[in-house]
Amino acid sequence: MLAYNTLSIGVVGGMRRENVVVTVVVFGIVFISGVNVPLSAFAGNDEYIIVDGNGKGDYSSIQDAINHAQEGDTILVKSGEYREVLIINKRVTIVGEDMDRTRINPTSIRNGFAIEIRAGGVILKNLNITNRGNGKYAQAVKIVSPDVKVIGCMIHDVPVGISIWSSNNTIEGCKFWNCKDEGVVLMGTKYTNCDNNNIVKCYFYNNGDGVELQYADGNVIMDCIMKDNLHSGVDILDFHSEDNLIVNCSITGNTYGIMYMSDSNVLVNCTVSDNIDGNIVTNDVFGFSAKGGIKSIKGNFVKMLVERILMRFGLQVVSSFLDAITR
Repeated sequence: MLAYNTLSIGVVGGMRRENVVVTVVVFGIVFISGVNVPLSAFAGNDEYIIVDGNGKGDYSSIQDAINHAQEGDTILVKSGEYREVLIINKRVTIVGEDMDRTRINPTSIRNGFAIEIRAGGVILKNLNITNRGNGKYAQAVKIVSPDVKVIGCMIHDVPVGISIWSSNNTIEGCKFWNCKDEGVVLMGTKYTNCDNNNIVKCYFYNNGDGVELQYADGNVIMDCIMKDNLHSGVDILDFHSEDNLIVNCSITGNTYGIMYMSDSNVLVNCTVSDNIDGNIVTNDVFGFSAKGGIKSIKGNFVKMLVERILMRFGLQVVSSFLDAITR
């Protein structure tokens, strides 16, 4: 664990490289023990940029700190509520003082984001992130560049927790709840890749889906808990998402456990049980025959699928029409 922190801090180290070793030890203690350390502990250290909404830091706005930062700087954010939409367009690390009380809570434009990450190598740690903006696909965090890490964050009460449109990113040790569409969506297209992302040691509960994949290949979901989500724990509802690996996960109490179209997706050493309408659901889109004699999904699933497709395109769903086509 300490070696991992040595790597991450060394890569993103700030303006004075000679202080890196001391910094690594402090951050190693913080993230191994899970104890919140007041930012006053770093006072007088020029290697960090301090953001304090009460005006007692280098900046009172996180965006101002980002704008004035150099590549590789670390921005430490004191506890408080920051109602600003953030655009991160350079390689920086942003660390909250307290996961519960360092809250990024803006009101974005319709279907917008609280944070958009446009630079590779960005790290977010120890933040509480939501978005009060309107729209079925408003997001807490949108990642469009590779090699981003989101570690130890709480993401909640927003339609989409994190949308990932790039490759080689890591989401680790985060909690997702009340994300009405999904906690994390891996969103590739026919022309752009969303590959080799890692979702590790995360907890998803009371979302629409825990994790959804579209045009996403070779991703890993490992050591995660998906519990009591309103749709599915893991949703891979397209034939173009292949060779994804789900390892050591607990997927229980959701409406569906895991839904996937391609048999090249692999499930290893997972507990998938007590999901209301099916545990592992796969293959034929109109019948979804289930492996191992697990409960089949019939008309109610087709109705749900049509509704989700229509919602994707912003169309109104007529219940009588759905009932007619799914009898």
